[in-house]
Amino acid sequence: MSLNVRRILTSEAEAYQLLRMEGLIRHPDCFRIAPEDEAALPLADIVKKIEAGYVLGGFQDDVLVGIAGLSAFPGAKAGHKALLWGMYVREEARGHGLADQLMDKILQEAKRRGFQQVQLTVIASNPRAFKVYERWGFELYATELKSVKVGDAYFDEQLRVRWLT
Repeated sequence: MSLNVRRILTSEAEAYQLLRMEGLIRHPDCFRIAPEDEAALPLADIVKKIEAGYVLGGFQDDVLVGIAGLSAFPGAKAGHKALLWGMYVREEARGHGLADQLMDKILQEAKRRGFQQVQLTVIASNPRAFKVYERWGFELYATELKSVKVGDAYFDEQLRVRWLT
């Protein structure tokens, strides 16, 4: 099995959106974004998202099986912070180090850009994600209770930070 992590090209926007939708549909209790919200985005908006941010793809034998994004917080007062968002690795690709490769490249880029911290949110009932984030030094700093509602169920969301300085 050959794993490769690199920036997603705008020509791969459709493959990116399909993988993102897969994660949102298969694991609605693990993401803040609802599948119907993402599905409503036209492909042109996905292309803009890829162009504006730092969006990585993890490829297994040239097939997109993992994604993660990094974006700067806007404004002069928050420009020292970045947000890690949308991390997802297809189930059959898990356990081969792809999440770690994505995380490594995200943090390298954050450091290269001079960010002092990287923040993320994670649904509190997602222990698999916790293990990855804790392994990479993300510390819990707050929990937003009942942050996400899926059907009649509410899920808490953890806010985590990785200090880079």
